[in-house]
Amino acid sequence: MYEEKPFTGSDLPSKTLCLTYDDGPGKDTLAIAEFLYEQNIRATFFVVGKYAIHSHHILERVSSLGHLIGNHTYEHPDMPYYLSENGDVINQVLRTDSIIKKYVDGKTVFFRSPYGKWSKEVANELNLHLLSTFNHVGPINWDVGGIDCWYWKNGKSVEEAVTRYLEEIGKVNKGIVVMHDEIADMEYLKKENNTLNLTKQLIPILRQQGYRFVRLDEITSIKKSADEPFRFTLQCSDRKFLYLSRENSNEIHVGKAPNNSLREWRLLSLENGKIALQASNGLYLSVKEDDISVTATSEKVGDEEAFDLIPVSLNRLMLRAFNGNYLCKKNKSCKILAAAQFMRGGEVFTFTPTNVHTKQSQSLNQRWGSMIRKLAYIKSKVREKFF
Repeated sequence: MYEEKPFTGSDLPSKTLCLTYDDGPGKDTLAIAEFLYEQNIRATFFVVGKYAIHSHHILERVSSLGHLIGNHTYEHPDMPYYLSENGDVINQVLRTDSIIKKYVDGKTVFFRSPYGKWSKEVANELNLHLLSTFNHVGPINWDVGGIDCWYWKNGKSVEEAVTRYLEEIGKVNKGIVVMHDEIADMEYLKKENNTLNLTKQLIPILRQQGYRFVRLDEITSIKKSADEPFRFTLQCSDRKFLYLSRENSNEIHVGKAPNNSLREWRLLSLENGKIALQASNGLYLSVKEDDISVTATSEKVGDEEAFDLIPVSLNRLMLRAFNGNYLCKKNKSCKILAAAQFMRGGEVFTFTPTNVHTKQSQSLNQRWGSMIRKLAYIKSKVREKFF
């Protein structure tokens, strides 16, 4: 989940630091990662998708050394401004996810927003999409800023940068430190980047001063957020909820749940883009090959518990079951069934996380555009039939 207030290392003990590096992978990323490994330090590298896509060998090696790989968007935009111009912040996260997921240690993708710029509107937008919020924690900010870029830009020496970092670290005495293994926005400055030597000089001095180092996922507040179960509801187009019917063989019904907990779901990510849905009874939704019934009766996840998740729009999605059919609500039945052979007969569910408050708003232009697209689809089907 994404919080309105960014995470920092303020709850770390005194003389404890967490090293993070932004904007890579770059020419020195691997050398920095290997040096830190030799020093028994595990850092976090927040990577930019447009660079990471060409650097799988670096990501694989960095991850194998025990460092974390984090998401720093695909093109490094100012997220609040980008969203204000109708930029697709979800796409910025998901495109980078598709590159880094196999190199992420564990289930959680840690996210840092470029420049540390953030707003509750960006948090809300990202939390509205199931794939961009599930198993994500962010934004991760810092306690000691990334001043290395300024030093290289102004022709300062490594020694001057070391002195400044020591001063800034001394002021807070603990926290998350950010440096840059690459420089995302100023192409001309990439060749001047000297953060590798900055790191090599800085670490021994900090050790002499009694500092110890932890990985990002060892920070209590961040670990707590990563460990919190992700819960959400699914609503049909008539605004009725999918819920577990305990009184009727654990069938899945549509309507007003007897209590809120019965309409909460948890998600398990599977291979090949599939998911499993866990009901409030701790059992997984299952559809048999020769049956259209949807029940929460399985303790384990196999083929019959795997669903294709098909995003439709911001917080709307469809689900296709093992039998090849889409989940739908048949006629006036209160049951949900895996019975729609074609997408047009499937139910489009609205996803809402229950861990955080979210608010979806749709502009007049968006509503008008949606209506135009629906009319165009109907027109195309009429043409198919008569022409």
